[in-house]
Amino acid sequence: MTAGASDKVYDGLLTSPGVPTITSGTLAAGDTAPAWVETYDSKNVGTTHVMTVTPAPVNDGNGGANYTVTYNTIATGVITKAPTIATVNVLPNPQQYSDKVNFRASLTPAAINGTAPATGVTFKVSSQVMGTASFSVSNGMLQASLSNVALLETVVGQMAPGSRTVTAEFTDVNPNFSVTDNTTTLTINKEDARATYTGALFVGTASATSGRAIVTLAATIQISRQLRLLIRPMTLSLEISGTPR
Repeated sequence: MTAGASDKVYDGLLTSPGVPTITSGTLAAGDTAPAWVETYDSKNVGTTHVMTVTPAPVNDGNGGANYTVTYNTIATGVITKAPTIATVNVLPNPQQYSDKVNFRASLTPAAINGTAPATGVTFKVSSQVMGTASFSVSNGMLQASLSNVALLETVVGQMAPGSRTVTAEFTDVNPNFSVTDNTTTLTINKEDARATYTGALFVGTASATSGRAIVTLAATIQISRQLRLLIRPMTLSLEISGTPR
């Protein structure tokens, strides 16, 4: 009795779809073979698994004592990686620079016979890491979230206005699963800083015959609290009647 060829997708079990066959000798008339089954030597992904037939007596009316059965193994058992489905999204989208967004990622299935495909995810905007979150099981899938994250640039050029790639990089991936990092697109708009003129609206000359006066020009720039933490020195240009001053 020899184990048969066996090929399956990872299921976390040692059971095999292979069918053992009688490779030497025959059964006497009226005797029947039992439901022989075979098992893998390991539940993990591989291509050289040893397949072993589970002994069982021939149905000969004598508890199988009329036969001497030799069980032969083969070392060509195959287990391939289990597929997964990954998603990632970011909301709100679009969002302006410095404002906050929420990152979400999911991975299905949540587990196969107690083994999860990954433990967490790292979120990136372009090449800038925004943070890492651990998975928890929800609605039959693994889900992770990173909430209220300000779109502030810490890697030069990664938060420039325009279309940016958001990537979910899955961490501690189990080698028995096929897990591919997932991406989506985030549109980043320019910061809506607002300038309000706060200087003098009226000034007087030194005398009725004087044509000169000193005018104090001033403006207030309103920006978000997050952006205020990273503000760099800037030059403010004011105009009078369309002429830069």
